[in-house]
Amino acid sequence: PCDSLGIEAGVTVGTKQPPPEKEDFTMHLFPNPATDYTLLLWDAPLAAAAELAVSDAIGQVVYHTTLPKETTYYKLPLQNLPVGVYIATLHGAGFKVSQKIIHLNP
Repeated sequence: PCDSLGIEAGVTVGTKQPPPEKEDFTMHLFPNPATDYTLLLWDAPLAAAAELAVSDAIGQVVYHTTLPKETTYYKLPLQNLPVGVYIATLHGAGFKVSQKIIHLNP
Protein backbone atom coordinates (compact mmCIF):
# COMPACT_ATOMS: atom_id res chain seq x y z
CA PRO A 1 0.00 0.00 0.00
CA CYS A 2 1.08 3.56 -0.73
CA ASP A 3 0.22 6.85 0.89
CA SER A 4 -0.44 10.10 -0.97
CA LEU A 5 3.27 10.97 -1.00
CA GLY A 6 4.21 7.76 -2.74
CA ILE A 7 6.04 6.28 0.25
CA GLU A 8 5.44 2.60 0.69
CA ALA A 9 4.27 1.63 4.16
CA GLY A 10 6.60 -0.60 6.14
CA VAL A 11 9.80 0.65 4.51
CA THR A 12 12.39 2.03 6.95
CA VAL A 13 14.04 5.21 5.73
CA GLY A 14 17.42 6.33 7.07
CA THR A 15 20.48 4.64 8.50
CA LYS A 16 19.75 4.70 12.22
CA GLN A 17 21.33 1.82 14.06
CA PRO A 18 19.90 0.49 17.30
CA PRO A 19 21.76 1.76 20.38
CA PRO A 20 24.66 -0.44 21.48
CA GLU A 21 23.95 -3.02 24.16
CA LYS A 22 24.57 -1.53 27.60
CA GLU A 23 26.47 -3.69 30.05
CA ASP A 24 24.63 -4.29 33.34
CA PHE A 25 26.79 -2.80 36.06
CA THR A 26 25.72 -2.01 39.62
CA MET A 27 27.69 -0.18 42.30
CA HIS A 28 26.87 -0.40 46.01
CA LEU A 29 28.15 1.78 48.86
CA PHE A 30 28.61 0.68 52.45
CA PRO A 31 28.35 2.29 54.93
CA ASN A 32 26.23 5.12 53.62
CA PRO A 33 25.79 7.52 55.39
CA ALA A 34 29.48 7.35 56.30
CA THR A 35 31.99 9.19 58.47
CA ASP A 36 35.62 8.21 57.73
CA TYR A 37 35.25 6.08 54.59
CA THR A 38 32.79 4.22 52.42
CA LEU A 39 33.34 1.04 50.45
CA LEU A 40 32.33 1.08 46.80
CA LEU A 41 31.54 -2.47 45.68
CA TRP A 42 30.44 -3.96 42.36
CA ASP A 43 29.29 -7.40 41.31
CA ALA A 44 32.11 -8.37 38.96
CA PRO A 45 35.78 -7.42 38.50
CA LEU A 46 36.42 -4.45 36.22
CA ALA A 47 37.12 -5.66 32.67
CA ALA A 48 39.45 -2.69 32.14
CA ALA A 49 40.71 0.29 34.11
CA ALA A 50 37.96 2.69 35.22
CA GLU A 51 37.80 6.27 36.45
CA LEU A 52 36.29 7.13 39.82
CA ALA A 53 35.27 10.74 40.40
CA VAL A 54 33.57 12.20 43.46
CA SER A 55 31.70 15.47 42.96
CA ASP A 56 30.26 17.86 45.52
CA ALA A 57 26.75 19.35 45.51
CA ILE A 58 27.66 21.94 42.85
CA GLY A 59 29.30 19.38 40.55
CA GLN A 60 32.93 20.19 41.30
CA VAL A 61 35.18 17.10 41.29
CA VAL A 62 36.74 16.86 44.75
CA TYR A 63 38.35 13.41 44.40
CA HIS A 64 39.55 11.41 41.40
CA THR A 65 41.44 8.17 40.90
CA THR A 66 41.95 5.47 38.29
CA LEU A 67 41.06 1.93 39.34
CA PRO A 68 42.97 -0.93 37.72
CA LYS A 69 41.51 -3.82 35.77
CA GLU A 70 40.14 -6.67 37.94
CA THR A 71 39.25 -4.35 40.85
CA THR A 72 36.10 -5.44 42.73
CA TYR A 73 35.92 -2.73 45.42
CA TYR A 74 37.46 0.56 46.50
CA LYS A 75 37.76 2.06 49.99
CA LEU A 76 36.99 5.75 49.48
CA PRO A 77 38.50 7.99 52.19
CA LEU A 78 36.19 10.76 53.39
CA GLN A 79 38.28 12.26 56.22
CA ASN A 80 39.57 15.16 54.10
CA LEU A 81 36.16 16.10 52.69
CA PRO A 82 33.75 18.48 54.43
CA VAL A 83 30.52 17.00 55.76
CA GLY A 84 27.91 16.96 52.99
CA VAL A 85 26.36 15.12 50.07
CA TYR A 86 28.54 13.86 47.22
CA ILE A 87 28.09 11.87 44.01
CA ALA A 88 30.53 9.02 43.27
CA THR A 89 30.71 8.21 39.55
CA LEU A 90 32.52 5.17 38.20
CA HIS A 91 33.08 5.29 34.44
CA GLY A 92 34.64 2.43 32.51
CA ALA A 93 34.46 0.51 29.26
CA GLY A 94 30.75 0.20 28.45
CA PHE A 95 29.31 1.60 31.68
CA LYS A 96 28.87 4.68 33.84
CA VAL A 97 27.23 4.45 37.27
CA SER A 98 26.68 7.03 39.99
CA GLN A 99 25.65 6.81 43.64
CA LYS A 100 24.98 9.44 46.27
CA ILE A 101 27.27 9.50 49.32
CA ILE A 102 26.21 11.14 52.55
CA HIS A 103 29.22 12.17 54.63
CA LEU A 104 28.48 12.83 58.32
CA ASN A 105 30.53 14.09 61.28
CA PRO A 106 32.44 11.29 63.05
